[in-house]
Amino acid sequence: MNFGELIRKIRLDRNIKQIDLVTDNISRSTISRIENGTQQSSFDNASMLIANLGISLSDFERLYHPETSLYKLELLFSTWSDTTASFTSIQEIKQLALKVYEKTKNPTAQAMFVLFDTYENYYHSDFDELKERVRPIWDYFEKIDTWTELDLYIVNGILYYFDIDTVDNIVVRALNMIDENYPELQRLKNSFLINYSYLLMLNKKADVARHYLNLAIEQSKNTSRYDLLLLCRIRLAVIDGDTKQVHVNLNLLKSIGADEMAKGAMDEIEEFKVAVE
Repeated sequence: MNFGELIRKIRLDRNIKQIDLVTDNISRSTISRIENGTQQSSFDNASMLIANLGISLSDFERLYHPETSLYKLELLFSTWSDTTASFTSIQEIKQLALKVYEKTKNPTAQAMFVLFDTYENYYHSDFDELKERVRPIWDYFEKIDTWTELDLYIVNGILYYFDIDTVDNIVVRALNMIDENYPELQRLKNSFLINYSYLLMLNKKADVARHYLNLAIEQSKNTSRYDLLLLCRIRLAVIDGDTKQVHVNLNLLKSIGADEMAKGAMDEIEEFKVAVE
């Protein structure tokens, strides 16, 4: 049973009409095409459909080829990439990736396992050793002409392990691919912009970082991620040496409940100080 067939089965079992699943981003004709297998669903639309059917991702996964499918990995990763990481989420994705890889020997699942294992050990392992573990992931994806959505999430996750010249090439390629093939992945695009700006700042490329931070601010507005907008403003204030604006935006982050992001921003500020000394 493919994804669309399972969506239709669950919908009928629950006496839900197609019209009840319609949202601003998913039309009734789109739902029909997905159910009939003539259109693939994006991760965001798939997540929304599953949620509107009233079932959890874990319940859906148990019905949808649980032993061999990358589907739950894709959904978990797309959600994780857009939120603050937690030890629990890292563990969940890592263990599922290992399970899928052991069953299928799928190289993408293997790449995800390695990536999340390095995340888990980031603060108590030698960084050069972690870079060596991650390098084969890029060697694999570098040879692929067109990345899938899941590939893009993984590539975004490995940016921190490479020199800035390699990162320049990765980000330009990824942003072009999103614009051309996956225009719905606007939050992932924003994540690339924000991650790239951070690495540019660490590598003393303030003017280039400023350009990408301004792009990220507009992208954050368009995707209603005002916590990320404030983070970008903090980074711009650091570049400008504007201590007042740094504190204003830190306090705004805290006022909207983004305490973890505010803490991360303060840690970044210390990193940037070291980078420019």
